[in-house]
Amino acid sequence: MKPVVKPEPAIIIIFGVTGDLVKRKLFPALYSLIKGNLLHDSTTIVGITRQNISTEDMLSELVDDYPEYDEHAVEFLKERFIVQT
Repeated sequence: MKPVVKPEPAIIIIFGVTGDLVKRKLFPALYSLIKGNLLHDSTTIVGITRQNISTEDMLSELVDDYPEYDEHAVEFLKERFIVQT
């Protein structure tokens, strides 16, 4: 079995970060990548939205919407997630 190689540092940009598709599909996929330790430690995630929401409010919503997120995933997002309006 081949060892899993982490990708290079990246900036992930999510347009419409407050939308339904992102909540149903992208955040669960992102959680799987975080849980599997498949993102580089220098990866940054930028969420773009037209709504007036702060990064802290968005993270709070994520924690409320996904109680299964473990502490590692929440800390990863707190350190690397930014919302831009």
